[in-house]
Amino acid sequence: MKTESKTNNTEVQNFLAFCNKLKSRAYWKNAEADYSCRFPQSVIHELEEQYNDDNLYLGIVGEFSSGKSTLINAILHKNLLKEDILQGTTCAPTFIQFNETFDIVIKYTRGKEVKFSSLCQDKTILSQIKNGEIQNIDFQTGLVRDFIDKYTATEAYSAKLSRVTVYLNNPILQNGLVIVDTPGINASNKRHSTVTKQTLERYCDAAVILTPANAPCSETLNNFVQKNLAGLENRCLGIVSKIDTLRRIADQNSMVDFVKKRFKSELGKPLAAVAPVSALYSQGENEDAPPLKPELYEHYKTMFLEFEKIIQERLINGREAILAQSLHKSNVETVETLQKCLASLKEEHTQRSQDLKNNKLSDLKKWYEGFKKGYEDRAGKKTSKSELRTIYDDIESEIYYKVEDKIYKSNSISEIKSFLRKKLPKICKKYQQQAADFLNERQEYYVKLEQIVNKDFLEQFNTEFRNLAHNKKLPKLTLPSLPKKVDSVSISDITFSDWGLDDLWGWVESTIGWNPFLNSVREKAYDAASDELDDFLDSLWAWMKKANAQMKRSSFTFSDKIIKDYQPTISEIIAQEQSELQKIQRQKRQIEKDLEILHQYELSSTDF
Repeated sequence: MKTESKTNNTEVQNFLAFCNKLKSRAYWKNAEADYSCRFPQSVIHELEEQYNDDNLYLGIVGEFSSGKSTLINAILHKNLLKEDILQGTTCAPTFIQFNETFDIVIKYTRGKEVKFSSLCQDKTILSQIKNGEIQNIDFQTGLVRDFIDKYTATEAYSAKLSRVTVYLNNPILQNGLVIVDTPGINASNKRHSTVTKQTLERYCDAAVILTPANAPCSETLNNFVQKNLAGLENRCLGIVSKIDTLRRIADQNSMVDFVKKRFKSELGKPLAAVAPVSALYSQGENEDAPPLKPELYEHYKTMFLEFEKIIQERLINGREAILAQSLHKSNVETVETLQKCLASLKEEHTQRSQDLKNNKLSDLKKWYEGFKKGYEDRAGKKTSKSELRTIYDDIESEIYYKVEDKIYKSNSISEIKSFLRKKLPKICKKYQQQAADFLNERQEYYVKLEQIVNKDFLEQFNTEFRNLAHNKKLPKLTLPSLPKKVDSVSISDITFSDWGLDDLWGWVESTIGWNPFLNSVREKAYDAASDELDDFLDSLWAWMKKANAQMKRSSFTFSDKIIKDYQPTISEIIAQEQSELQKIQRQKRQIEKDLEILHQYELSSTDF
């Protein structure tokens, strides 16, 4: 049986050329994070492979013992391949095609391929198979039977295989015919039916569905036809195999009519054709089969020639059909993907337009000033002037109380003198340090508050900015870090030398000589100490106010530098967003145009 080259199809060629342009469109990149919006490369590649493949594929479908192997040998013109070898291949799809030498190529579901040639004479082939993996070893043809049986007829092994390809140097196959033997459909394993259906849909330009004349249209076959062949009727032929088991011509014709009606009943549509075949007597007399009347040999030869003509016609028409179906499938998936891409762009455009409209940072200075005022309010409430005055008043009261208490409890002038010279400076220094500690505590608060506010500012800034920061190439905006150390408040500018206590000591010494009463000395000593303490406390108050003001001013490190640094960046981002929105609009229009073109292919894909 000879086959013709596949018919060139301008529609498919044009569609593939358009898809090559389509996959370079910029809008695919826009949705690269969404897998459903990516260019459907796999389905387009499948159509391209089918279009460029010059072979014509004939699928053989049937139950075990329906005569598949005998039919294949008949198509190949007798026993060029032993039937029991082919029977072993029915757990995995087996492609039989032309090659100068006899080879077998096994392809795993993982994609790995292993080739076996017919050159090796080593009969220890099976012992060289390790850990369930087929090694790249050669073998002679006589050893193929055991090998095929072990690795394709056994489910544990065949389930790992994607396909088996048997290459034969056979003139029937030389013109591009490829025979595809599929798993038997009456197996209890559902995988077999699934593999058969996928093989028919993906590869076969035409297929013959075998049902034996001695057990026609079994329930298993009917269920398979009903569930798996809908939509494939135009490239499927019903074959009543083993027709020679019915001796009367009338019974044979009746059987063909019965099978036609049964297939139509299951599918709702008739198959492309239904024909009887006796593969056993297709070439005339068969020494391995019972003899027949001479006129029957010619009858079955003629019958098989008619079958071959139908097959040839169906292969060519099937190629047209499978290309049309693949074109339709490719087009539908491309349209669906583009529609998702268009919807994604519309949603993104709407969201980004709204973000741009709602942007609160277009005037950074205004937004920053409002934030700065809130910070200053928080700082001012914590360090008010009245609180500073309260601390000072407490220090003043405690100093005067201690001085008065020490002087009036003294029992002698020397004790008063010792207190004034040794104790009073320590008391004043202690309360000086108390004032410094208070201000240092406030300084720590300023730094901590500033760090908190810096974080709040940054978070709010980036929250507002995030609405615009779609471009990942733009740097994340950050604010300057603040000092974590607290510098102690210096009190070195206030010393005892400023108080004039030497005059006090001189006065005490001059009064001791003429005043015999201790109480008088106490009063004079306290009055003189009070005058000097007033000067000290006035200096301390002035220092506290000055130090507090300096700390409040220096602690807030945000400045106009933020506006200077970030306002141009924000303006740039806004300009980029406007440009991105325009680009999205252009991409949307491009998709709409592409969809119009694809719609034309969708309409035309049903015409051939």
